[in-house]
Amino acid sequence: ESSAAEYTTINVGKVLEYTISNLKGQTEYQLRLQAIDQASQSKSEYSDVVSAKTLVKASFPLSASSADEFIAILNNAEGLRTAAATDEIQITADLDFTGKTLPASPLFTGTLVGNNHVIRGVKSDHALFAAVHSAKDLTIDESCTFTATKAGALAALTIEAAGTITNVVNKANVTVAIAGAGDATVAVAGLVAVGQAAMENCKNYGAITYTNLEASHGALIAGLAGYCDGAIAKCENHGNITMSIPTLSNHGLVKNTDQIPVHIGGLVANLGVDAPMTESVNN
Repeated sequence: ESSAAEYTTINVGKVLEYTISNLKGQTEYQLRLQAIDQASQSKSEYSDVVSAKTLVKASFPLSASSADEFIAILNNAEGLRTAAATDEIQITADLDFTGKTLPASPLFTGTLVGNNHVIRGVKSDHALFAAVHSAKDLTIDESCTFTATKAGALAALTIEAAGTITNVVNKANVTVAIAGAGDATVAVAGLVAVGQAAMENCKNYGAITYTNLEASHGALIAGLAGYCDGAIAKCENHGNITMSIPTLSNHGLVKNTDQIPVHIGGLVANLGVDAPMTESVNN
């Protein structure tokens, strides 16, 4: 803490990402990094100090019975980042976004509960969420479309997920169409672009498409998830998966996996080595 006399040391190991848990709300912290050579145990100088203030936890559960109520929830980006994995957004009615603008994708660290309702009428160049922990019992209707014109990650539900995605159906078309050379890894999928979440009883019916008129970095194109480190069980893809690029200009980087060329699959393009796939069908 900024008010403390000494730093607390955390050995995070050899990782590119790390989450510090159990911090106090609305408290300022100072953070610095130091690298340690495993073999010699020699240490680098400390990095510059970065200050960060934790947020005030939002009041969960939150519920939405209309598109406007759901938009208001998405607009509370700071509050959504304070959710625990078990904190919920409850969708309590079918939501029609026709004529409405979807807010920028927020990070939601809790669980989206669809209660078997349907989302309709979304026209967007980004996913509903940048990240969710878990999601269940929701359908994204064929009246929705998700279309981007620059390199990056795109899906209907979320770019990243870490928990479980259960009984979620996507019927929307998801398209990345680039006129010039791409400058980043591309991941296009129906539900999750790049995830660690386990997926069960999920289905994709939407057309998943990536086209590039010049040159592409590495790409992951599939029906359910572009990249997935979680187990896949009882899932289905019924959508057309299409990729068209003239040349590969560079390999891709996703999570801790680099040197990714172009992978295209019905269910998942790149599945983690410890992630089993069972009782699943690609049509």
